[in-house]
Amino acid sequence: RLGIGKWMDANSKLDALYQSVGSELKAYLCRLVIRPNIAEELLQTTFLRALEHQEAIPEDLNGQRAWLFKVASNLAFDTLRRHSTKREIIMFDLREQAESNPDFVAQSEAMIGTPETKAIAREHLAACFACTLHNLHEQQAAALLLKEVHGFSLDELAELLDATPGQAKNWLQEARAFGLGQ
Repeated sequence: RLGIGKWMDANSKLDALYQSVGSELKAYLCRLVIRPNIAEELLQTTFLRALEHQEAIPEDLNGQRAWLFKVASNLAFDTLRRHSTKREIIMFDLREQAESNPDFVAQSEAMIGTPETKAIAREHLAACFACTLHNLHEQQAAALLLKEVHGFSLDELAELLDATPGQAKNWLQEARAFGLGQ
C-alpha cells in the first residue's frame, strides 16, 4: 500500500492541500468511523480521488476544503453502511489491552497529573465523543461534526451532505437533542 506522501509527491497543489487540511480531515474521519486505521485508509482514498479528479476541485481553499470533506463524508458513509452489522467495542478492546500489560499500567500510574495525562484525557474525551457520534445516524453525526467542530455553515453543510438546508438543520437538531438526552 502506498503512503499518502508518495501520492502527493507528484503534485504540489495536492501536497499543499494535504498539509493544510489533512490533519483536520483525519480527525473528522476518526470521529465518524471511530477506528484510526480505517480513518487513515479513508483519508488516503479521499486524496486519491482528489488526484484522479483534480479538474473537479475548486480553485479557492474553502472550496477545496469543502470538496474534500464531501468526498470523505461519502466514503465514510459507505464504510459505515457496509459494516453496520458490526458493533464497535473499541473502548473494551483498549481497556483489555491496557489491563493485560503491567508495564502500561505502571507507566500510566506514574503519569498522573502530568501534561501528558492531560493530553490523554483530551484523547479520551475525543473517543467518548466518537462513541456518542457512532450511536447517531450517519448524517446526524456528520452534520454535528461539520458544523460544530469544523465550522461549516448550514448552507455549506447541506451542500456537503447532498441535502436541503432544512434536512441539514433537522439532522443537526436531532444530533443535538440526542446528545442532551444522554
